[in-house]
Amino acid sequence: RLGHGVDKFLGKRLCVFLALRYLFDASYEVRPARLTDLLNHVTGAGYTVDSLLAAGERIFNLERLFLLEAGLTQADDTLPRRMLAEPLTEGPGKGRVVELDQMLPEFYRLRGWDENGVPTPEKLRTLGLDPEINRGIDRGKTDREVTCD
Repeated sequence: RLGHGVDKFLGKRLCVFLALRYLFDASYEVRPARLTDLLNHVTGAGYTVDSLLAAGERIFNLERLFLLEAGLTQADDTLPRRMLAEPLTEGPGKGRVVELDQMLPEFYRLRGWDENGVPTPEKLRTLGLDPEINRGIDRGKTDREVTCD
């Protein structure tokens, strides 16, 4: 079983690793199986596609918990005003805007999060994380003050 050290490696270095491929061949597609092979060649760690995807899922959920603990809320899960208010002028979505209010609840459900965008204890358990990790998060909090000093 891979430890959480793998999560740190993946989260901090994977983007650089993937970006380097453009130095050699910009058309080189990196899908889960190929990425697993690449990482195994580089690290010798013996990843499987499933263990790699699970590590990514842990990273995503831990990042979410960090942001929630830092004070971000569901109100911060938004897009630029232009995408929400200005209809597209061409293409298959011509005349449409992003209906985030309809999309966000579905996104939360698919991620295994509650209606406020907080990872559920069940989700954390499936990822091998302590479900008590999100105990201090105020699930109903909608207002916050952010300062940049």
